[in-house]
Amino acid sequence: MARRRSARLRAARAGSSRDTDGQANRDRGAEEEENVGRYTSRRLLVVLVIQVLVVGFSLASQRIFSSGTTAGHPRPLPCGLLGNQTKYFVFSNRVVTLRGTFPATVGVDGGRIVSIDRGPKAEAPSGESDELVLDYGDLVVSPGLVDLHVHVNEPGRADWEGFETATRAAAAGGVTTLLDMPLNSKPAATTAAILKEKMRVAKDKILVDVGFWGGLVPGNSGADGSSQAELLGMVEAGAIGFKAFMSPSGIEDFGNAAREDLVSGLRLLSRHSKPLMVHAELPFEVEVDSSASSKYETYMNSRPGEFEEGAVRQLLSISRELGSEGVPHKIHVAHVAEASVLDEVQIYKNKNLRTAVSFTTETCPHYLFFESGGVPDGATQYKCAPPVRAAENREGLWKQLLRGTINTVGSDHSPSPPGLKYLEEGDFLRAWGGIAGLQYGLPATWTAGKERGATVEDMAGWWSSSPAAVAGLEDRGSIEVGKKADLVVWDDEARADTSRESLFHRHKLSPYNDLDLKGKVEATFVSGHLVYSKGEVAGEVCGRIVRT
Repeated sequence: MARRRSARLRAARAGSSRDTDGQANRDRGAEEEENVGRYTSRRLLVVLVIQVLVVGFSLASQRIFSSGTTAGHPRPLPCGLLGNQTKYFVFSNRVVTLRGTFPATVGVDGGRIVSIDRGPKAEAPSGESDELVLDYGDLVVSPGLVDLHVHVNEPGRADWEGFETATRAAAAGGVTTLLDMPLNSKPAATTAAILKEKMRVAKDKILVDVGFWGGLVPGNSGADGSSQAELLGMVEAGAIGFKAFMSPSGIEDFGNAAREDLVSGLRLLSRHSKPLMVHAELPFEVEVDSSASSKYETYMNSRPGEFEEGAVRQLLSISRELGSEGVPHKIHVAHVAEASVLDEVQIYKNKNLRTAVSFTTETCPHYLFFESGGVPDGATQYKCAPPVRAAENREGLWKQLLRGTINTVGSDHSPSPPGLKYLEEGDFLRAWGGIAGLQYGLPATWTAGKERGATVEDMAGWWSSSPAAVAGLEDRGSIEVGKKADLVVWDDEARADTSRESLFHRHKLSPYNDLDLKGKVEATFVSGHLVYSKGEVAGEVCGRIVRT
């Protein structure tokens, strides 16, 4: 356009007789200037619109990935051992991700993971010299543990455990999300009102995130035409899933479910994509030598492996029935202690890889670490149901865990007051069955697993990504941009402190007391809050109630 203006000026100064042509040229130049102006205006408008869209997208991304203010995930208030610091970086030479373990700097802002920069530590990852970088060197940084199987026992039996002590122990053990069982709280959570009351009681006491299983029992299953209103009410209240017992639970208000209860309940749960976790033992009459009640073998023989075999086969039969009708469903078999039936489970799983059937299994650290021959006489702190079995069976469980037939590991933390263990009498038949192990799940699993070739990636699968998937918790379970900043930092070579003084459970009796376990938890982050570090637990309520 500048060249056109110069041409017109030269024509005017020449004063030639071609005035008519000059006028025409000037008219055409004016018209071109007008066209260029309109084009420029349109261009500026387009650029402005693009800039607005970019800014809007940036703000939306910041909201989702930095501040965590998506629906159901409000921006967390400052909490924990870092005080007001909610934006920082975590560096380690061993960050465990779904793509492997490597040196990386993980950016955290507002409770979410906002960046993962692979490579050596940078002095200032975002270019700001005053930013906080937590350098964990060669320690392992893994996704926080998701423990699907915890008996908190509150309300009603808070003297057995309780939300405050349970979540402190969870934080010290690297557990960032725990799911509370519907029993042994009193009353058991088999109605919507009771489940909501548990949530109300928990919300102002929890240091880590807590979700809840509802109870599936004969009174609410819908079998024989009875009402399923309470099941539906618990679904609407946000229950993660439901728990059923195929054998007597030991709690009066939590009856064991028959086959028809399980089928009826699964039909309803299928419409809401909720998993059903099942205590799988089908008891039959066995002879027990009560005169030898201080012998662990006596108790173990009172609940033989055939109890589990029959129950798992019934669950497989139920799954086949529903699958043949096109009913999608999710069955998760709790605390598998008997390895013999798991080959049948794997065959069934192989046949349903591309169907809407989910049949998954869990085992526990105590089945992977202990063996029946090593349980001392009268040591009732080892009693649990199903029982810890022989060393050969333990190796069978490890084989199935490493091959993927067993999907998750959960603590099945089920404490009680020491008096209910009848330690003075050493009576396995009278003692309450349940192992206190919430704080020791990581080191117990790692100590036994490392001897058998397990890796830190395996640990992240068994304890984080797989349980999160079973529970439908898509926002956690792995170290990925956009997910919750739930992290555990641990030393895979250091000895965990298993002294009673270091134990945050309400009661200090545990079969793990003073054992030589490797895998020391150094720090735990929940939604970006540092809730545990080097033996110190945060004093605030940093956890949230988790609903799905």
